[in-house]
Amino acid sequence: MAKKKLNANRQNLTLQSKNKAEHINQQFRHQSVRKLIAMIFQTFKIFLNHKKFWGFLMAWYLFFNLLFVRGLASGINVGNANQEFKKVFTGQSNQTLKTTFSSLNLLLNQSSSGSSQVFNFFLTVFLISIILWSLKNFAEQNKISVRQAIYQGIDRLVPLLIIIIFIFLDFIPAIITVYIYSQVSHFHIDQTIIEKILWFIIFIAGILLTFYLLVAHLISLVVTVNQPALMPRQAIKQAKKIVKNRRFIVMLDLLIFLILIFIIALITMLIVIIGFSIIAPWIYYLLTILILPIIIVFIDVLYRNLINESLAS
Repeated sequence: MAKKKLNANRQNLTLQSKNKAEHINQQFRHQSVRKLIAMIFQTFKIFLNHKKFWGFLMAWYLFFNLLFVRGLASGINVGNANQEFKKVFTGQSNQTLKTTFSSLNLLLNQSSSGSSQVFNFFLTVFLISIILWSLKNFAEQNKISVRQAIYQGIDRLVPLLIIIIFIFLDFIPAIITVYIYSQVSHFHIDQTIIEKILWFIIFIAGILLTFYLLVAHLISLVVTVNQPALMPRQAIKQAKKIVKNRRFIVMLDLLIFLILIFIIALITMLIVIIGFSIIAPWIYYLLTILILPIIIVFIDVLYRNLINESLAS
């Protein structure tokens, strides 16, 4: 009898602990989803609350991008693009949507040279610096103008450049695994189903490793602007402390947000290509410009939420 009671008590305790663990996991998942939704709304709220500022800033960026990167004289051949889109959607062309978007990309970069790409890189880094400096001031509820942001946003340009070099290095695992996987597929090295699964796991592992490394370095971009006393390596160490024990959740939040943004951009482009194909190259160009500020603002929102969680705990 005593043994039966002990076994019954053990089973009850095991069942209770399992139920408690499931309840905690469900709460954690619900909280994570709610936090992500709140951060997405917060991201777009920043754009809505400062519409005039973002309008002038993006106009400034577009002007210099068109002038020095694309070239004002190198107009897009809209007529040819329009005809190609019509052929794709009426079945008169064997082009797929993938090749259609590739054609759009070629149209936009038809005048790009080596020097213009270098200028584009530095212009993009400068834009990131301006946006992060502006977001810091928005968080402190300071009224700023675009002119102020441009003049004072350059302060952390060199530390940001160093961190961006680390970000480029983060892509090495993904580049290597993508190359290996493409070679394996091209030469049909993966003959059996098990081999295909194993090579695919290696491919996914490389992508995930890149995202894992990116998390701390992306957060360190915000850290280096918000804590100007820190050197780049110190900012990276600080970012690692901020995401400690939360790196996978942050990685998942970032990954979901990126997928969501690219899905919205893809749907927008499909609607434009089908209904307003004559302006499709220009809309595609604007979307490629606008995606970067949206991602930077989300990273800043993510950083501030992590800081608030650290203070609360």
